[in-house]
Amino acid sequence: MDLQTLVVHLRKALELFSKERAPKLEDKNNASSILSEGLKDIDLAYKEDIDFYMCTSWCHFEFYEADFGWGKPKWASIPSLKINNSIILMDTSDGKGIEGWVTLTEQDMKLMESNHELLEFASLNPTII
Repeated sequence: MDLQTLVVHLRKALELFSKERAPKLEDKNNASSILSEGLKDIDLAYKEDIDFYMCTSWCHFEFYEADFGWGKPKWASIPSLKINNSIILMDTSDGKGIEGWVTLTEQDMKLMESNHELLEFASLNPTII
């Protein structure tokens, strides 16, 4: 695909998203279904027999440097997500580690919480300093 064709496809996809899907995101309960629809449209690893996980990193966004007049935050978090199989990485408040905000199905979360190899390197629900 040449660059011009790619730009045309991107422009059409952005127009479609802006007109049809973005307004639906105002209702937080629609977010999961809208993301799923988008994945089906582009056929991005969306198959019934494949587990799909979304992962993003918010590291180095300097959340702990923000000061709105009350001083810098002791701890930053994300809003509650109702989207299963998503992972968001953030710096810890001391800047010496990374927090992983993970949402899974109940069954998968139980497996993760009982994974001894993982727990050697991580802690669940760390104490807020």
